[in-house]
Amino acid sequence: MLRIAQRATGELGGGGAGGPFYGELPPRSMGTVIDALAACCGLDARALLLDVGAGRGLPGLGAAQRAGCASLGVECEEERWAQSIHNLAAVHEVAASDAELNTAVGFVHGDITSATTLDPFTHVYMFDTGFPEAT
Repeated sequence: MLRIAQRATGELGGGGAGGPFYGELPPRSMGTVIDALAACCGLDARALLLDVGAGRGLPGLGAAQRAGCASLGVECEEERWAQSIHNLAAVHEVAASDAELNTAVGFVHGDITSATTLDPFTHVYMFDTGFPEAT
């Protein structure tokens, strides 16, 4: 799914969208992180991943495919959130002919600091380089 998303919104970076800072792992490195979460932290088909600062959605899409989990990404920058929705639509187009793609992925435009709980999520992912200290 990462390759599908990369074709949909381009190479690493996906547009800074005027936010204070933007960063993401290259797909190969993201795969390494997902594999480590699966091996060491129980990220599997029973898991529900919360991706804080989802950007264009690569962590959630990658985790759904590699680990088989469900994922929800939260992004406060509207343009980045729109990129995640665009990438998810591209994945759904391919999934129409590829039943092996896990499309249990969603994205919301919002501010995670407004959340009062992290239930029912079993795992939380943040690529927090550049996040404001309060976040």
